[in-house]
Amino acid sequence: MLLAAEDSKLGTAYYESVARLLAHRSNARISLLSTIAGVLRSLRYGITTIFGPVFFSQDLDPEFYRELARDIGVQLSVGSIVTPKNLEDVLHCWKEAERDGVFCPQIYITDSAQYSNTQLSQLGQLLDKGFSLVFAVFDMNEERDESLSIWAETLTERLTRAGLPRCGSGVAYAGSLSENDMDLMSSRSVFVSKSVRSELYRGFTRQ
Repeated sequence: MLLAAEDSKLGTAYYESVARLLAHRSNARISLLSTIAGVLRSLRYGITTIFGPVFFSQDLDPEFYRELARDIGVQLSVGSIVTPKNLEDVLHCWKEAERDGVFCPQIYITDSAQYSNTQLSQLGQLLDKGFSLVFAVFDMNEERDESLSIWAETLTERLTRAGLPRCGSGVAYAGSLSENDMDLMSSRSVFVSKSVRSELYRGFTRQ
């Protein structure tokens, strides 16, 4: 977990820039130390269920997080921020991760409008394996327009047609949902948060 500033009023743009950093860094030491620091910080406040994005590293096996949770006595729901560019690397490292009582692999999906049909199918396979997926949409209006431009479908329509999101996944967004978006979301068993900022803030700092 990245230890961000304490000011919970920081704007969405700040968290978007931090998410970009998390997605493109690949350093096992940074991931290890930041995760341990985040867990210890949470324990100071009596928090034993901890979730949020972590630095991705090909050298750090997901089993590290399970063992950390078991050794310290917490529940961890953590995972990498995924983009279309790093999806294959994340899948290679995380595809065998399994959910149990102390660890839930949770992947944060960004740039949702840019995923190919094959990549959306791969995300669906992670859900089938018990992963939790959070679609982090930093500007719903912008990504809706981008999806229309690329695929001639709104983002929500396209994700729904691909069977995403569904139970086990959620959407955290900034901007506004159209009536059609809301109708589609209400028909699916997903968690929807109006504030991507607060959703990621809890992950970057503490719950």
